[in-house]
Amino acid sequence: MYWIVPYVTQSTIKFGVRIPPERVGDPVLRRMLKIYHGWVALVTIGIFTAFIIIPDLYGTFQIETFSFIAEIAAVYLIYFVVHGRLKRIKEENGWYHGAREAAGVLVPIAPPSQRDYVYTIMLSFSAVIVAATVIMGAILYPDLPALLVTHYANNGIPNGFERKDLIDVFTFPILQLVVTAILFIVSYAIWRARQEIEVFRPYTSYLQQLKFKKYYRYVIIAISISLNVSLMLVAAIRWGLLNNNYGSALNYFPITAVLLISAPMIYIGQQGSRIKTGFPEQPTGFVNVNDDVLWKGGIFYFNRSDHSLLVAKRFGIGWTINFGNPVTWVVLWGILMVPIFSLLFISH
Repeated sequence: MYWIVPYVTQSTIKFGVRIPPERVGDPVLRRMLKIYHGWVALVTIGIFTAFIIIPDLYGTFQIETFSFIAEIAAVYLIYFVVHGRLKRIKEENGWYHGAREAAGVLVPIAPPSQRDYVYTIMLSFSAVIVAATVIMGAILYPDLPALLVTHYANNGIPNGFERKDLIDVFTFPILQLVVTAILFIVSYAIWRARQEIEVFRPYTSYLQQLKFKKYYRYVIIAISISLNVSLMLVAAIRWGLLNNNYGSALNYFPITAVLLISAPMIYIGQQGSRIKTGFPEQPTGFVNVNDDVLWKGGIFYFNRSDHSLLVAKRFGIGWTINFGNPVTWVVLWGILMVPIFSLLFISH
């Protein structure tokens, strides 16, 4: 995934650095790409060897899980090095010297006139799964045993139990409701988020980003459906409708969802930058404002004068948050408090 990221980002943003359109094919960019890919390949081979092959050969403690953390940390360290180098080259060579800078932003002020029936059907299907789980639990509740199995040992023998009560029995339907609500809010926020127009081809950029936002909403609700199906099956195992052997199959739902989603997202690119619109638009001669100073490391956006909560990522696909908006910190603290209060409630 990280190998492909530089190819799916917008052509005028390379490794988190804003690039004038005429510099898109610059040899410097190809050199930075080779450096990034070379180090990613070396680091990946090293981590795979240290965390998976060596422990497996010598039968030592299995530490495969830590390989993910090490890989992500290493990739971002490589990214920050390349980002800093490219930013320095851009400044030293005056890539923006004499450029006609402009900003292009489209803020939706009203919902679209045409209803998106695909989105509505997908959202309804996700809600039906939640409702089916609740109904299934309500029907089974009177006949459930006083002790419910919560965990199985490696040999398949139950070794974890909990008493039957409403909260414990309906834990998974409650999780479904929370997940569905959060992902719906995220999909709505994305649809209402501003579009950062590429000013050298504004109408083409507008069409690309509109299609991208539409597809991205489908992605969010597809994730909601996948998670709700998984939670429904987990609940069915907990309530004794399914054998515990079916539990391993649950891993395939999120994996399948990720695979089905990733391929089209790579094809259309960040903000739809790879979509062919067929619109014959002549370049305007303007370039987007050199706003690197607002992005810390090309990853974290901090702008107090910008009231937007979500902005397009510069490294990766999708959106990130504006850390300069006070609402962002309220939301982050709210998200942090949910697991803390849940743990306090469960322990109580």
